[in-house]
This record gives sequence, structure tokens and C-alpha cells, in this order.
Amino acid sequence: MYKIVCKKCGKEFDSSRANRTTCDDCKVARNQMNMNFRNSAYDRVEVYLQKGQKEEIKAFLSELDISMSMNEFFRNAVTAYMEKLYNEHGNSDTTEE
Repeated sequence: MYKIVCKKCGKEFDSSRANRTTCDDCKVARNQMNMNFRNSAYDRVEVYLQKGQKEEIKAFLSELDISMSMNEFFRNAVTAYMEKLYNEHGNSDTTEE
């Protein structure tokens, strides 16, 4: 067990890992702040794929040597499809980010 001083609040705490830098209280507070920011800044959408399709997408991106997260892939795909639909329906404006 290691005695560590929290870099955030200065409180001493015990840890089984020497590389910990913050106590549990500060870790919980940081996680809460991150969650609050995500909830205020982003909408959440869940996508269900058939088994194996996720790996197909990853393999497809890998084949093309494209380094992209699944989240980025789906955002780009949705944006491109929306632009395509706007153009097909006679609108010259595209979606803005």
C-alpha cells in the first residue's frame, strides 16, 4: 500500500497503485464535472448494428488506412447523407456544424 498526497486537494490517501495522483473524492468530482459537460454539450444517440457489422466497419477503415473513431465515422456519414438528401431535393445549402 502506498501513501499518496492528492495533487488536487492535498489530502493524503492510501492506494495499491503508486501512479495514482488524485484521491477518490477528487476523482468522483472530476468524473461528475466531465459528465455534466458531456450532458450539456452533446446529444447522445445509440446505434444498434447487427452482430459483426462493427468489426466490418473497423476493417473497412483499416483497409483504407483511415484512422477514425466509430463516433467520427458515424458523424461524418450522417452529415454526408444529410447533404446528399438536401442536394437531391433541390436545396443548395448544406448543413452547418
